[in-house]
Amino acid sequence: LTSSAPKKERGPLGLGFDNLAASGFGSISGGDSSASGSNSGMPGPKTGVDIVAEAVLSNWDEMREERVKEWCLDKQQMIKEFGEIRDKWIEDDLPGWLATNKSYDLVPDCMDAMAESGAEVFIITTKQKRFCAALLKDFGLEFPIENLFALEDGPKTEVLLKLLGRPELQGKSFHFI
Repeated sequence: LTSSAPKKERGPLGLGFDNLAASGFGSISGGDSSASGSNSGMPGPKTGVDIVAEAVLSNWDEMREERVKEWCLDKQQMIKEFGEIRDKWIEDDLPGWLATNKSYDLVPDCMDAMAESGAEVFIITTKQKRFCAALLKDFGLEFPIENLFALEDGPKTEVLLKLLGRPELQGKSFHFI
């Protein structure tokens, strides 16, 4: 539960408003590393960009909280407003919204196969529940809403710990995708 591997693969930005906080650090991840002067993944000395990127990846939660306080932002208000913006986008252009929110390769197929084999499948996401439900429908997946844990259910690690603590799940195997 404490592994940083998923963050290195996906990046530290998990919530919509994280992008606002990240804007205070300039370009730190993704894209063409040659344009930024980054030497990530290459042998030799680390560049300043590499050092900043590593610091952000390892300390993102603290750095985000510093920006939220520094800029006098209200996290719950930002979550609400990001949700309202998405709601309006969906109302105005559902196909366009769906087109920008694709699943990771093979994840819907994997979920479907797991469910068909009798496995109990859970989703833990930083999206708001209504948005994840719309995406699941678009992916053609029938999914029990009680197994969908979203932004409003708390941080992923807390949700995972609660699931691990459920008596009916004791002794079962867990596969985090």
